[in-house]
Amino acid sequence: MKLLSFGALWCSSCLVMKPRLKEIEKELSEIEIIYYDYDENYEEVERWNVKEVLPTFILVDNDNNELKRVMGEKTKEFIKKMIEEYNK
Repeated sequence: MKLLSFGALWCSSCLVMKPRLKEIEKELSEIEIIYYDYDENYEEVERWNVKEVLPTFILVDNDNNELKRVMGEKTKEFIKKMIEEYNK
C-alpha cells in the first residue's frame, strides 16, 4: 500500500505534514509514502487529477487503485487511522 502525498514548498500546511508523514512511515511498515511536488511533478498531478487544494493525500493499493483521498492538513492519528482502515 502507498500513500501519495502532493504538496509544495510554498504551502505551509504541506510543510507541517512532512515530519508527521516521516513518523508514520517509521511506525507503519506496511505503507510507502511517496511525495510529489505540485509544481515539479506535472505528470503525476495530472494522472491523479490533483487540484490546487494542498496537501492532497491519496491512498492506493499495490496495483495503484485509489482507495481514499483526503485534502488539507491532517493529524498524524487521522492519517494512521485511514491507512489502518484499508490495511485489513
